[in-house]
Amino acid sequence: MRPIFQTLFTLGGIVGGTVGGYVGDRWGRGRAVQIGCTVNILVVAGIILIPLYPIVLILRLVAGCTVMGMLVPAWSLVLESTPARLRSRVGMLLGLPFSASTISMAALGYFIRAWKYLLLACTSPILILLPLSFIADESPRWLLQRGRIDDATRILRKAVKLHDAHLPVPLTITVEKLAQAINRESHGPVGEVSALTPIVEALRQVWSYLRSPAMRIIILVTPIIWFLQSCLYLGVVINANNFTSTDPFLYLALSGIMEGSAILALTPLTTRIGRRVIVWAGLTLGGFFLLLELLVPISYYWAKWVLVMMGFLLVAGSYQ
Repeated sequence: MRPIFQTLFTLGGIVGGTVGGYVGDRWGRGRAVQIGCTVNILVVAGIILIPLYPIVLILRLVAGCTVMGMLVPAWSLVLESTPARLRSRVGMLLGLPFSASTISMAALGYFIRAWKYLLLACTSPILILLPLSFIADESPRWLLQRGRIDDATRILRKAVKLHDAHLPVPLTITVEKLAQAINRESHGPVGEVSALTPIVEALRQVWSYLRSPAMRIIILVTPIIWFLQSCLYLGVVINANNFTSTDPFLYLALSGIMEGSAILALTPLTTRIGRRVIVWAGLTLGGFFLLLELLVPISYYWAKWVLVMMGFLLVAGSYQ
């Protein structure tokens, strides 16, 4: 039943990514994080306290939904609050906390063998994230999209004061121009918005992407690349104990170290040679090392470790 327990969490993550994006767009990035954290705490408590296994499986599905439901808006909040010149690097470096948590989970799994206590320990960071979500400011971009210009101006004015920046033009004028640009980007000409229903407006936005040949290629190719990356990435992490019977905890810790190293090493290269080269080289060479591992006899477990970790480093770098 263990595969079902993990599969339901993954399925919940698929649903949660969509739900979290909708909630974040509708009620704000911060509010989506708060809802996801609160529901996740309640769900984890239910998994631990309720003795009925079918209900536990349902709650496990909801838990996966809440995790992705708060990660997607949190990711958007950080990137939308980051200057454009730093956004690419910050987006990649956001994977470092995940790498650190992977190493921590290996240590927790080694010392805590009871699954209920381990689940509580793994969920405990939410107790830090939830208060922070109330302290952090909402995304100015989202506020402008919702027409809350005064709130966006207040947050941006605080940011200007915090960084002791000097603007060439008054902030109110800059905010008004940003609001007009975001409104044109989201809804097109102003006169069209009131005449369109939400469904028609959504279809119009989808068509605005599909009618561009370049966007069609991106929309088609990106999910395929993400699927292949996930298969390689998760295939190593979830099946760490199948590479050797010696120490799966060490495998998991090493995977976190290799992933963090890949992020730190490839982030500067991305700004120089571009994402496409990184993704192509990472997937090709990483897949080659993982296939080569299949040819190594089990007795040479150290060689299998080296090949798997090298493959994981390259795949993790392209994954970011």
